[in-house]
Amino acid sequence: MNVAPLPADGSGTPMGKAIQTGIGLLQERRELYKQLGIPYYRPWLILLTDGEPTDDVTRAAAAIRAGLTSVTWPGRLEWLGPDLLLDCAHNTEGAEALAAALDALPRDRRRALVLSIVDGKPAAPMLAALVPRFDVVVATRSPSPRALGAPALAALVRAAVRPGEPVDEVDVAELDDPVAAVAEARRRAGAAGLVVIAGSMFLVGAVRAALLG
Repeated sequence: MNVAPLPADGSGTPMGKAIQTGIGLLQERRELYKQLGIPYYRPWLILLTDGEPTDDVTRAAAAIRAGLTSVTWPGRLEWLGPDLLLDCAHNTEGAEALAAALDALPRDRRRALVLSIVDGKPAAPMLAALVPRFDVVVATRSPSPRALGAPALAALVRAAVRPGEPVDEVDVAELDDPVAAVAEARRRAGAAGLVVIAGSMFLVGAVRAALLG
């Protein structure tokens, strides 16, 4: 970790300068790692301050905005084409966030969910959030040894259909192989349909690697 204190000259709180200094250090370290072939995780910039800024923060704010507009988070509401959406959604909060994102989309085509859930996760509230938003659910099994088997997960999906709805309103299928499950979901959703991969980081990672190489 790099610690870069600014000179304490008693002139105030130069927050804009501090942010720009921090961003510059991160960029230098990232380029060094690239040159040396060293893998690295997403860097963090931690700013400790004694109050509100007393200098001009315009350039620092512009740099932050530019960085945020270029941020990508693989496997988090990630579109791989107009008909395929990946989102880990591996807990209740994640499933509810995905559900909200789906609700913001037009419901003008069939939707198919390819789903895997690891044993021990809160399956019931996750399914309550997701299942009503799909016409098709294909239960599968991620590479995790803790992943629920496709038949067991399919049974949970059928049980999650909202009271009063016939089960056949949600077309449920089960395939252990995730790539085959994606193909089946595409077939059942139709050429104009939307396929969503969710429920497990292990599932999203495996499918993403298979599709992108």
